[in-house]
Amino acid sequence: MTDSKLSPGSLIARFVARRSLIPASLWGGLFGISVFSSAYGFVISFPTLKERAGIVASFGNNIGLKALFGKPYAIDTVGGFTQWRALAIVVLIGSVWAIMHSTQVFRGDEDNGRWEMLLSGITNQRRAAAQALLGLGAALVAMYVVVAVFTIGVGQISDVGFTLGQSLLFSVTILCGPAMFLVIGALASQIAASRRQALLISAIVFGIAFLMRAAADSVDSYEWLRTLSPLGWVEQTRALTDSQPVWFAVIAVFILVVGGLTVYLAGLRDLGSGFISESSTRKSHTRFLNGSWGLTLRLVQSSMLGWWAGTALAAAAFGSLAKTAAEALSSSSSATQIFQDIGNTKLNNLGEGFLSIIFMVVMIVLMVMAAGGLGGIREEEASSHLDNLIVRSVPRSTWLASRVTILSLGILVAGVVAGVSGWAATNVAGLSIPFDRMIWAGVNLAFPALLLLGFSVLIFGIWPRITTAVGYGIIASSFLIQFLAAAIKAPDWVLKLSVLNYSALAPSVDPDWHNNLVMLVIAVVATGLGTYLFTKRDIQAE
Repeated sequence: MTDSKLSPGSLIARFVARRSLIPASLWGGLFGISVFSSAYGFVISFPTLKERAGIVASFGNNIGLKALFGKPYAIDTVGGFTQWRALAIVVLIGSVWAIMHSTQVFRGDEDNGRWEMLLSGITNQRRAAAQALLGLGAALVAMYVVVAVFTIGVGQISDVGFTLGQSLLFSVTILCGPAMFLVIGALASQIAASRRQALLISAIVFGIAFLMRAAADSVDSYEWLRTLSPLGWVEQTRALTDSQPVWFAVIAVFILVVGGLTVYLAGLRDLGSGFISESSTRKSHTRFLNGSWGLTLRLVQSSMLGWWAGTALAAAAFGSLAKTAAEALSSSSSATQIFQDIGNTKLNNLGEGFLSIIFMVVMIVLMVMAAGGLGGIREEEASSHLDNLIVRSVPRSTWLASRVTILSLGILVAGVVAGVSGWAATNVAGLSIPFDRMIWAGVNLAFPALLLLGFSVLIFGIWPRITTAVGYGIIASSFLIQFLAAAIKAPDWVLKLSVLNYSALAPSVDPDWHNNLVMLVIAVVATGLGTYLFTKRDIQAE
């Protein structure tokens, strides 16, 4: 029965807002924790002016760190350091979430036929698109409130000293990246003919924006590129030091223009189509359609190639900067200590140590690959695509085992690819690391992701609707615990709550094969139990 008080004119906006509220609030909390840890960690780690002056010498001219975190401004102050350390990572993670969520709202539901039900009411495609954008905007407001609470809270600490205005403005800055890529994902969903295409278009825009920002921050002659990159605009707002209102205006205009173009294009296309059509003239073939295992290979081959290429490029790009980063770190014991605290280990070699921290980021990427892959498995069930297979002679256990096994092998290959590309880049840059050591370092990257995958399969077998949320929650909490514990000198038991803590930071240190074996055994047992429970429960649609 329909609620008579619910206005038909706002039905889609309310639906999207309710659907987006919880994930947006959770990410807002994690972003707020990152801001808190960066600011509070700075005042603990660098209590004197002398120590803070050393940060400029260590980090200010380091090409590798500029490419990763952006160009530092007033880094010897609490506000400048917080902007530099927290903003870059938070904006990148938030933008990736925004792309994933926006394309699901605008294109994923359309591909699955759900959008037709929403459009069957008193509305049209343009109004529906406008309402969906309003719903996403409401979710951003919830994210803003959560981030602002943390930022205002840390600002009240006497040694931090952010004013209320600075805290509120910096919270806006954090949301600028996600807001821009929400509308970019929405626009890509109108242009593309499927969510897969929309994700590809959005990812290309994101990659170009990041590379332009990294190049501008690393090479003085390329500084003009910063004015062309949405991520560069966010960097230049400087809300906690010398605020630049013009860049907030540029970002606002960009969001309004891209959002307006999204609404306009929504009315020019037919439902289920796009301005970039997918080719339907290719000759059909039945390659791999010889069972559940072959079908899985056919379904995931494109995404696997994308993940492998992405990890290879990331490892190569930052591996090439390891030597220059090591040269900067060698002049500052405080800077070295920060990296050792993050990794919770002693760095035997600064170049390898920097590469190990980068490999920790790649480790998180592989965990995202695991969570996203399991999310895709859940989507097959939720969208009723699984029904078409299990009504035939395909056992449920075979269907799930084929997808989990191939995803696991893909994660392992991604780790090896990262090791090989990292080895090639570091050697070209003049930092010689043995090939076999880098290969084992790459293999080492896979075990936390496999552990996460096993646990996610267990959740999938018990409570499938929360599978994706739990997976991404573990990733985000592990990442922030690793950095938060390092910043505030938390006790060891806090670090033990992070999955990342159980994997050695190779190649700076040798992989801990005992821990890796334990993680693998737990993953196998959890996967087996989850598969068994899946065969015993009912199929649950969305």
